[in-house]
Amino acid sequence: VSLALHLTSALIVFRLVQGLTDSPWGALAAAAVFALHPVQVESVAWISAVNDPLAGLCVLSGLDSFRRWRDAGSAGRPLAAAACLALGLLAKESALALVPLALALDLARRTARPFHRAYLPFAAVLLAWWALRVAVFGGIYGGFDQVSSHLFVPLARQLTLRVELLGGALQLLAWPAKLNLFREVRPEIPSSDPALVRAWVALGLLALGVAGAMWTRRRGLLLALLVLPAALAPALISFDSIGRFPLSERYLYVAVLAPALALGYLASGPAVHLPRPVL
Repeated sequence: VSLALHLTSALIVFRLVQGLTDSPWGALAAAAVFALHPVQVESVAWISAVNDPLAGLCVLSGLDSFRRWRDAGSAGRPLAAAACLALGLLAKESALALVPLALALDLARRTARPFHRAYLPFAAVLLAWWALRVAVFGGIYGGFDQVSSHLFVPLARQLTLRVELLGGALQLLAWPAKLNLFREVRPEIPSSDPALVRAWVALGLLALGVAGAMWTRRRGLLLALLVLPAALAPALISFDSIGRFPLSERYLYVAVLAPALALGYLASGPAVHLPRPVL
């Protein structure tokens, strides 16, 4: 089942990138990276992580549906994308990443208008989902106040932990040489800790890449760079709900779309700039 979900997700990535670049070779390269990236092993091979490819398939399908809605002229409302969000949320809370991913797509292609028609269906799904959670957990917080593992980290460490998570994810996606099923949170680390320093450097390179892509108007590269923080946004906002091992490969399932898009964009040729759809 996990393998079938993963292969279907790879096909969705192929269709998404082909629609963005109009290049079958770029789409094939992106799908291959997504399917074969080493960090995907944990999500596909570990039965306890089956909800990651399940939610990931919904997120990727929703993003591709949203892209096709934009390409068709943004008429009506992206109801299919909203339905994918609803199904993804039934699988795992990480499906919330579909909303920032859609925003990243709009930002890279400069197609945010009409904003209300694009994102009101997402808002309606989130409101209904939250109401269900309130009914189940019996509280206005919808169960998010019930953390699975108390980390007891001070405020400063909460900031550096987010840096460590995002920077560490970028490193794993770029060079997955040290895969580890369990990376336990360290409640306190010095500012000179090598892992934290590497994370800061990785984030600095990411920021420079985003700035460079915006300056040179390489929208494909910009989208690829924005996918990583967008895909990890739910975990970065509420990392204490994940548990003692927030930096795990299974949480990077959708984030692998970032290097996949980057390689797909490069394989499509320098002339591809993700042109805006005609609205």
